[in-house]
Amino acid sequence: MESKNEQYSRLVHKLADIGDRYQQVGSNYYAELHDYGTGELYTSTEVHLVTRIEENPGLTATKIAEDTYRTKSAVSQMITKLESKGLIYRERDPNNGKQQFLYVTPKGSHLSQCHKAYDETTMPVEEMAELFGLESMEKFADIMEYMIRFYISRKKK
Repeated sequence: MESKNEQYSRLVHKLADIGDRYQQVGSNYYAELHDYGTGELYTSTEVHLVTRIEENPGLTATKIAEDTYRTKSAVSQMITKLESKGLIYRERDPNNGKQQFLYVTPKGSHLSQCHKAYDETTMPVEEMAELFGLESMEKFADIMEYMIRFYISRKKK
């Protein structure tokens, strides 16, 4: 029978391995082009940023960088790319000319809505709920959030 320390050690290694594999698979997926129902191809990263802006009109690049743990430079490049595709636009803050607020265009709003519908039809939530139960899925989401906060707090030190 395993001791508590042996169980913890086994679980740490299992979680680290799963996290690494998830990161690898996720990185590949986020970089691939997908048609979210608009007939045009976008990366998952692009679509998630458009949706974030649609759900939070007036966001700034700084706030996005903070919320997504990306550099301001990386966010700025993505904003420029999305703007060139006609998905978002910027408005200068009348009180601070350096600050710009971000909004989606009608095309960006349409993409965001298609993205949400795409996620609802492609994520196996019902199948996972049947296998694991909704309570376990909620607990898993809580654990993932905890791990994100844990790694962010370690990065800041």
